[in-house]
Amino acid sequence: MSDTNESNAPDGNAMTDEEREILDAGGTAVERRRQGGFGPGGGVGMPVEKSADFGNALRRLWKLLSTERVRLVGVLLLTFFSVALVVVGPKLLGEATDVIFRGVIGGGGIDYDALHRKLLLVAGLYVVSWGLSYLQAYILAGVVQRSMYTLRDSVEQKLNRLPLRYVDAQPRGDLLSRVTNDIDNLSQSLQQTISQILVSTLTLIGVIVMMLTISPWLTLV
Repeated sequence: MSDTNESNAPDGNAMTDEEREILDAGGTAVERRRQGGFGPGGGVGMPVEKSADFGNALRRLWKLLSTERVRLVGVLLLTFFSVALVVVGPKLLGEATDVIFRGVIGGGGIDYDALHRKLLLVAGLYVVSWGLSYLQAYILAGVVQRSMYTLRDSVEQKLNRLPLRYVDAQPRGDLLSRVTNDIDNLSQSLQQTISQILVSTLTLIGVIVMMLTISPWLTLV
């Protein structure tokens, strides 16, 4: 056998450098799992794994999501307007409270027409904000699922190129877990994390801006 790596390839084609590194590291990784008490019947659970190159993984993930950049911009705009309406709501409720306060303290009675207008405006803002938030979540779910479909397709192509020696060297169920559980976890994490980061960041900025417009000194305090 002139070349073990090439002869083990399913289609007879030469493997890439990355695939050779995976193949060479396969046996070592298996031994580490077995020595650590993990693997089939070796422990109570799988170890918590960390990315060996987080920066490169993040860049590859962004490259995967960049095909949906137009929709991602739409998600950002929808989140911005949704958060803006939620932030403005308390200020309008404060104006409604002022209407009640002036009516009680001034002795002229409460202007119910003005109060009703304020409350209806606030209710309308919250309904629109909810609609924008729902649309944002719907679009983001589509972005993540399409990206994960692309990732699953690339994983399938990679598995078809792996030599049988590498597959045989892996613990039972390890490859299946990576193809199913890991990608599902990535999908859920992306969908929740992107939304939470956007909403939390924009809410913090919006609240600070609104506090400054109401009372700069009180905001500093």
